[in-house]
Amino acid sequence: MPPRKGKPRKSLLLKGNGAFLDLPLDVLLEILKILHPLDLLHLSRTNKALRAFLLDRISAESIWRASFELLEDLPPKCPSYTDEVQWTRLLFEEVCHVCCTPLEHDYSFDPIWWEFGARYCDECCPGQVVERLPKELTGTSSKKLTSPGAARWADVFPRVHGHYLAKDIDLFMQKYSASSSKGDLIQERRNRTKVLTDYARICRNWMYHILNAERHKPKQLIETRWAAIQAKLHEAGWPASLTENLHSYQHDLVNNPRPLTDAEWNRIGPKVTNDFEQDIRGTVVSKRFHTLIRAFPTSTLAKLTQHFAFAPRIVDIALLPDVRAVLEGDLKSDMTVNDLKTALEPKLPDLLAAWSSALETQLRDYTRAALELPTDSTVDPLEYALAYFVCEKRCCKGHFKRTGDAQPCRTRWWERGSSETSDYEQEATRIFNCKPCTVNAMFRIEPGLTVLPDVIKLYGKDPKTATCAEMDAAPEKLWCMRCVLKNQPQGWRDAVPHSMMFHEKFSALKPRWEVEIETDDLDPGDD
Repeated sequence: MPPRKGKPRKSLLLKGNGAFLDLPLDVLLEILKILHPLDLLHLSRTNKALRAFLLDRISAESIWRASFELLEDLPPKCPSYTDEVQWTRLLFEEVCHVCCTPLEHDYSFDPIWWEFGARYCDECCPGQVVERLPKELTGTSSKKLTSPGAARWADVFPRVHGHYLAKDIDLFMQKYSASSSKGDLIQERRNRTKVLTDYARICRNWMYHILNAERHKPKQLIETRWAAIQAKLHEAGWPASLTENLHSYQHDLVNNPRPLTDAEWNRIGPKVTNDFEQDIRGTVVSKRFHTLIRAFPTSTLAKLTQHFAFAPRIVDIALLPDVRAVLEGDLKSDMTVNDLKTALEPKLPDLLAAWSSALETQLRDYTRAALELPTDSTVDPLEYALAYFVCEKRCCKGHFKRTGDAQPCRTRWWERGSSETSDYEQEATRIFNCKPCTVNAMFRIEPGLTVLPDVIKLYGKDPKTATCAEMDAAPEKLWCMRCVLKNQPQGWRDAVPHSMMFHEKFSALKPRWEVEIETDDLDPGDD
């Protein structure tokens, strides 16, 4: 049988153009079908043979369709008014269709003008679209199609974001001017616009899901990276209880939408681990503060401090260097009540005794300086009658004794730490709801020394040298001549609280003191 004559197959033109094109035709077709459509488009631009083969709508149609069907997020099928090549360019090639400038990869908006079948850069867009139809069609220059003539064209041309495609209108105007059947031409154009608009709606829904997935993709990649970092921290001994709820951990090396490799972890691991330890330290220590409260409740501390002149509170114990070293040590371990008792009970009595002795020494020095007492005086500064203390909140006041009354203020209160205090001290203040006891924070000599000096003088003694014992031994009784009998102070020690309670808020009614010998038959009302 003689060979069939005719036009040679286009696939034969691929021979002799390189090792890739010299592959058997069936193998080459299978390779092309598994490529991404955008890869096919780029491949068609490599040489004339591939371009002629891949852009041939008949011979390459099955290749393009097979390529589209393998896509993960299957896009809408190629519509009848275009071909697979142009559809691929519209869907996947992020360039301006006018000047071919690469466009910014932005997933915050839909970049495609679907009804126009194009992408535009900011420079080319104004020259491709118009905001109003020609006056020759509408009879008005207004943007709004409200006139009878303008309403006729409302659905004739596709409209995107309030704009029309300029070249589309120009081509129609040429046909419209030369047509003898204008009504049929308008109806034909209206039908085409409906097809474009309906399919554009489908395409926009697809693009919406693509954009939404891409916007969430960095977050998913970050979570995957953080899970890998968590696994590395677990291998280093950090318990899951410390890492499982730290998705909000802010670190540039962690919040990075890039898979974590072993090589990268070897490079960034030490810094991430160190920063993580500093970040988690506050959480771990705060938990251990609560454990400290359970390990040493108030009843236990009372037994340990009952013989001290000054007893520390739980916040003061937490700030002791030796206790702090235990609470901040080995952050990877889960410290229990028994662990704290084992670590602190043997040395806690000595630590509390040293704290009480140091506070008493500081208070004596503070009192000596506040009262301007001589440094060579043999009298205990706390025994002077002027050594009357008021706490910062003014809820505790009086002279200090050695009968258990010489205690720091027990009121549970706190203020936001200043910039001079450490994070550890601020967190302890917050957890225990009270400030640490210091001389400057908890004790104040009677404000201004405005009450006791006058009272001591009325007793006939020198305020600079009078002691509490001398004042207690005096037989005279103190009276406030501005108050009724039921408000009278019980003795000289009550002069300050009496003044603060009944006279401090009324400056015009300052107390007027008198002292007289206390006898059994003395009536304060007698003249």
